[in-house]
Amino acid sequence: MKWYSEAITDALNPEPSEIVNYLWGINPSHPQLQYKNIDGELYVKAVSWMSQSAYDKYYKASMGQAYPVTYPSWVTLVPQIQASCQLAGYDNSYPMELRLRMALGLPPSFQEEPSRVFVEMWVRPQDVNRPAATPDPYTNFAGLDIPINVTDEYRLWFNDTRAYQYTLDGVGYPWTQLGYTYDWAPQNTNHVGFSEYVLKTDITVYLDAAYPTEEYCTDEN
Repeated sequence: MKWYSEAITDALNPEPSEIVNYLWGINPSHPQLQYKNIDGELYVKAVSWMSQSAYDKYYKASMGQAYPVTYPSWVTLVPQIQASCQLAGYDNSYPMELRLRMALGLPPSFQEEPSRVFVEMWVRPQDVNRPAATPDPYTNFAGLDIPINVTDEYRLWFNDTRAYQYTLDGVGYPWTQLGYTYDWAPQNTNHVGFSEYVLKTDITVYLDAAYPTEEYCTDEN
C-alpha cells in the first residue's frame, strides 16, 4: 500500500518539527493512567496488540499470573488505544483492524487472519523504555539526540533497531524514534499516533486480561 511505503520513507529521518510535547509519560499525576500495588511495588497498566495465534501459544495459559519477558516487547499505556478506537471515526473510515494497524504503525494485512487480541498487563515503570533517542518514560516528550548518560545496553539496542526496523520482516516499520507510533492514515496529517514503549528483557509482568479487538473497542468493555 502506497501510504505505508511513504510512511517508512518519512520516518527514516526524524526532524525537530516532528517532536511533540504531549506524549503519555508514566507519571502518577496523569489522570488516565491506571496503577496497582503488587508486593509493595508500583505497577502501571500497559497493553499489547497481538495475533490470536501468538496469544494462544505464548500468553493464554499465563493469564492472571506473573509472566517472564525474555525479549523487547512494544506496548502502549492503558487506556490510550481503547479510548481512541471507541471513537466513531475508527468504525466508519476504515475497517476497525485496518485503522488500528494504521494508528500503531503496523503494515496492512494482505491475507485473512483471525481477529487480533489486546492483552493488558501490569508493568513496573522502571522496566519500561521509551523507544527514542531519549528513553526516559516519565517525560512528555522525546528528543533527537542520545544523552551521554544512556546505558551502553540501550544505546546498542537503539542503534541496532534503527539499522533494521525499516526493513524488518521484509516489509519494514515506520518507527518514528520520537516516542509515538507513526499513524499512516492520510487524514492524520501530522502522523502522530499513540505513545509507545518497549519492555526491557529479563523482567516480570503480570498478565491481567485479554480482549478480542472488537470487544476492546466498544463502550461496553
